[in-house]
Amino acid sequence: MNKTVERFLLSLRSQVGVPFIPNGREAFRGLDCSGLIIVAGQATGFDVKYRSDYSIGGEDFSASLISYLEQNCDQVENPKQAKPGDILLFGYGANSDKPRHCGVLTDKDTFVHCAEKPNGVRESDFTETWQRIVHSAWRFRGMK
Repeated sequence: MNKTVERFLLSLRSQVGVPFIPNGREAFRGLDCSGLIIVAGQATGFDVKYRSDYSIGGEDFSASLISYLEQNCDQVENPKQAKPGDILLFGYGANSDKPRHCGVLTDKDTFVHCAEKPNGVRESDFTETWQRIVHSAWRFRGMK
């Protein structure tokens, strides 16, 4: 694993326990799922800019997140080949073709994400249930 990936994962894990706040963009104070990736990316040295005027879980969220990723990341051709440090988008429910949640793979069996319930940033098992709802996987440019 390269040093950039290690720094990114360390930054993500340093946020475990931070509470969920809609549109949260403050490290150690309050984050949402995309805010977690933004602050960890900034702490790792990526020039991460992102609009915060989306509706959580809505179509605006999907469109703005994918637009951001297309500008700053490369899409992993097959999400099943995602590696530690890759951003995972999850689609579920009636609009499973549109991502509604995101997190980062930390190893083959775990990922870090932030959700309202249970509250906040945590590292979770990357279970079969989560694997089934992966919409796509993305990698910051420079984290080959």
